[in-house]
Amino acid sequence: PDPTWFEEAPPWQQFAGGYLCFMIGYSIAQSMVFVDFFQCFGGKKCLGLYLGWLSSIGSAGRVVGPLFAVWLYGLDTGGLTVFSCNAALVAAGGVLTMAPVTGFVSGAA
Repeated sequence: PDPTWFEEAPPWQQFAGGYLCFMIGYSIAQSMVFVDFFQCFGGKKCLGLYLGWLSSIGSAGRVVGPLFAVWLYGLDTGGLTVFSCNAALVAAGGVLTMAPVTGFVSGAA
């Protein structure tokens, strides 16, 4: 590897700011996901099982996600591929969140 990569790295203030935004944003997003999940499945017997699966998948994503991003960034397209995949996942999540789901409303029979 080229030892001059350190000279091109962002300053520590930028890193610290990004890290702080990530840590605050991740905890807020995780709390909101659990609240929404509980409202959808509230009162069901298997709620703990579903929340366990959600936690396990989130933990696996925190391990595999960065590796996948590094692999995508290693392609010759640079950051465009990572950004495109991320934008597509966010758009798909937004569409799925807005889509009406029948049978999972709290209080339904």
